[in-house]
Amino acid sequence: MQRSSTSRRLVLAVAQGIAEGRWLCGGELPSVRSLAKEFGVSAPTAMKVIQLAAAQGLVALRPSRPALVLPDAARAARRILGTAALPDSPRESSGAQTRVALLVPAMEPPGYAPFASMRQHIDMEAAAKGLAFDLIHWPLKEQIPFALSLPARGYAGAVCLAMRPSYLPGLTALRNQGFPTLIINRRYRHLGLPAIAGDDYKPVRELVLRLVRMGHRNMSLVTDLLPSSNMETHDAIRGWVDGLNETGTLGTSPMPTCIVPNLEPLRRSGHVFEQLLLRPDRPTALLFYWPTWTEVLLQDPRFSRLRVPDDISLALAIPGERPPRLPDGPPLTTLDIDYQRQADCIVNRMADMIGGRSCEELLLLPLKLHLTDSLGPPPRSAP
Repeated sequence: MQRSSTSRRLVLAVAQGIAEGRWLCGGELPSVRSLAKEFGVSAPTAMKVIQLAAAQGLVALRPSRPALVLPDAARAARRILGTAALPDSPRESSGAQTRVALLVPAMEPPGYAPFASMRQHIDMEAAAKGLAFDLIHWPLKEQIPFALSLPARGYAGAVCLAMRPSYLPGLTALRNQGFPTLIINRRYRHLGLPAIAGDDYKPVRELVLRLVRMGHRNMSLVTDLLPSSNMETHDAIRGWVDGLNETGTLGTSPMPTCIVPNLEPLRRSGHVFEQLLLRPDRPTALLFYWPTWTEVLLQDPRFSRLRVPDDISLALAIPGERPPRLPDGPPLTTLDIDYQRQADCIVNRMADMIGGRSCEELLLLPLKLHLTDSLGPPPRSAP
């Protein structure tokens, strides 16, 4: 079989469907148009997949009619799935352990601290349940063929980390094929897939109330979080704005939220924080929801003169277990996940799903607020 990625993965998906009885021997495959829609590819690509499946002895082509699943196709499918040298497999073998794909968006950096912390705790808990988790970057362009190829690549389930709305077609494909799928730190209620998410609202609101008690009246949340596909505002933004509104500081904060898409050109531009910090009424307290923007700020020489917390109070959310440190300042106040508890929940729920046991649709885990001396009263000269 050729090693062309999209077509090859989809042939394996067809073989998996036949082996599992989704398409019965002696029956028909869906039409080219239906397969193209299901796989998220063009009709010519779907036709090529069917032709490759025919070359592998899975189906017979028929003019102007859907391909016929051959009588011995189930045996041929099992042979293909058992002998194919599957591409991009992160591990050659996990012994008797059941393999689970730990999927992250392809654009995320490989060493992203929260993922590394989560992975470390998951690996420690997985062995006791007979599971092995492989960290895999999920390609955006071929997300549907990639999703459909997971069973053929030897995976029994998938844990999806921080999936953006752009991955909804792939998540839908996983749901439609009944593949055990657990979403982490995102919620797409209309999909009906189980999710584990951090409870951002309460601790973010608590942080606002604490800053107000210290005397702050001008604060800003810096984040790249935008409304999700179902137009629900992220809980962290709601908690921040509600806290400002309740304390009467929403009207005294000229820029209460600063939404900055997490894109490499913006990170390199050097102008991202000019409007926020190079102004006479700049905020006296900042919460960075992602560590990336904290690092960009700390590396900018124009802001190196700002002392923490004398000139500005800083807090950081979701930094992982080794948050960045200020060059000449205190450790940063952090809001973060209890990674040990989260790992326990991920492993236990995935084991239940693979075993055919039901689990609750949404589990909320509260974020932990770790206070340090990076928070202090506003400077006396603040407007």
